[in-house]
Amino acid sequence: MIAKLSYLLVVLLFFAGCRKEAFETIPKLVLKDVKVQEVNTSFGNGTIIEVEFDVLDKEGDVKDSIFIQKVDAAKIPCPANSILTNLDYKIPDYPSSPRQKAIFRLKFSTIQLNGYALLGGANCLPRKDTSIFRFRVKDKAGNISNELVTTPIAIPR
Repeated sequence: MIAKLSYLLVVLLFFAGCRKEAFETIPKLVLKDVKVQEVNTSFGNGTIIEVEFDVLDKEGDVKDSIFIQKVDAAKIPCPANSILTNLDYKIPDYPSSPRQKAIFRLKFSTIQLNGYALLGGANCLPRKDTSIFRFRVKDKAGNISNELVTTPIAIPR
């Protein structure tokens, strides 16, 4: 019986030692959700896109900037479609702590809506705008996260 318990203890310690820590000095981005929805307003019809991802950081100092890029991903390219290129935005101030997991929710719209970044559209009719989005964040120490890339997103209008 003692031999079995000792064996179990050794196996548990082995797996506990192999577990990789999710919180590192370099921020890590993990995609949670992408929502695409058509909207009809008195201002016009359009599409909203919400991208949600977790940011894991050992020091909790992801407060510098976020890099956003929108790249055309259609089989028949539209040269004017890569409209959000090399944009760096200051990350708003928020309470932080060591070993922090923060949720970032980025909101885009093809029409003017309060709380959404305007996502101008390329005129590539008759096809839909199909794009991928790339994100990276930089912390106060200058560490740049992994690049988070969405799957191709069809933006109806």
